[in-house]
Amino acid sequence: MDDKRGLAAGIVVLACVVVTLAVYFLGITSARALDFPELLVFAPLSLIIVFAGYVLWERGKAAKAGLPATDELAKKASYKAGYYAFIVAIWSSLAASIFGLPGHEVTAAVVLCSAITFVAAYVYLARKGKVD
Repeated sequence: MDDKRGLAAGIVVLACVVVTLAVYFLGITSARALDFPELLVFAPLSLIIVFAGYVLWERGKAAKAGLPATDELAKKASYKAGYYAFIVAIWSSLAASIFGLPGHEVTAAVVLCSAITFVAAYVYLARKGKVD
């Protein structure tokens, strides 16, 4: 039952994020083309949203089959990917501050770099199957 609540909460959060990004990037009243800097932010966010949808899809399939939402391999892959994302967050904040970026851009760079690293590492480690 707890897995189903977590899955439902994840679906609600994902839907809210998709709606928020659609309103922000596409506008409510007018359809406009994205500028290049906006596209640089929109592309990684889209990748993160697709990954979140993939994780929710896998957990939903597991819950439907009566299995636990996460298995031991997924937990270990998540922990190791989180470690890699943390290391990238530290180094990206250092690099962004060396380049003299303002605070809000440093924050955006850290969040995007660590999220993309987490997604790539999780998918790689989960597909590889051997996480030590």
